[in-house]
Amino acid sequence: MKFVGVLEAKTHLSRLLDELERTGEPLVITRHGKPVATIYAAEPPDAAGGVADGDGQAVFEGGAGAESDPYAEAEAMLKADPGLRERLRAGLKGLSGGKPPQPRPRKLSGPELLEKIKALQAQLEPDPELDAMSWEELKELIRSCPGGLA
Repeated sequence: MKFVGVLEAKTHLSRLLDELERTGEPLVITRHGKPVATIYAAEPPDAAGGVADGDGQAVFEGGAGAESDPYAEAEAMLKADPGLRERLRAGLKGLSGGKPPQPRPRKLSGPELLEKIKALQAQLEPDPELDAMSWEELKELIRSCPGGLA
């Protein structure tokens, strides 16, 4: 499968469709690195130059350039080993110290972010030395710090 971002798909759709017709390789469109759509050739996979295996998926000869679908592989592994899902869950609980994974914090809206910045700014004491620096001098100072400003 070939993975392309939504912007690349939008910009080069004709070229990508030509490639899809020529190779028969499915095209996965991603947004922010996550798959959102898959486009398959209109012809059956065996007509596109591949040989269909038992589940109807095309197996392309030569193997070069043909990538496996990680989601399909993971699902096949889970089906083949019924206890694998529970062992994975137990392993993940062990990594997190037995606590359930914490949800990612939600992104702040513009007004919420502005309020947080204002509250942080109110806590900081003014630094006359930094206030006297130009923007270029500040950028140079930040670049010169090995780990950034702490």
